[in-house]
Amino acid sequence: MLKHVESKIFVLPFLFVIACVFLTGCQSSKKTAEETDEKLLLNEHVTLENFEKIRIGDPKTGEGGMTYEEVLSLMGDISPQFESEIKNGDGSSELEANWWRYTRPQQYGTDLIGVKFINGKAYSKFQEGLEK
Repeated sequence: MLKHVESKIFVLPFLFVIACVFLTGCQSSKKTAEETDEKLLLNEHVTLENFEKIRIGDPKTGEGGMTYEEVLSLMGDISPQFESEIKNGDGSSELEANWWRYTRPQQYGTDLIGVKFINGKAYSKFQEGLEK
């Protein structure tokens, strides 16, 4: 019986240490997310002027459109907040990338530039909330 009690006494401090390490990790993750939100809030590259600079190409091939890297550079080399890729059966791939500029606290996506790419070249673009 004494052996059973001794094992419980050893396990409780061990579990306490594990819980503390886990909670410390969660706290640092939250800080990282807050820092990311702050950077997104300051993304001043999401403008009507930059939207108009995005050159789109052929809707089936993307030929003549800006590359993903060119659009990324135009957006200040800030990764899109939303990105979705589809691989087609014919070997081509389509990608949609959206960049937001947060203009009001506690809201996301209040100003938006979205670009669709096929095989790495822009073939469609859209915007929301951008004004001159």
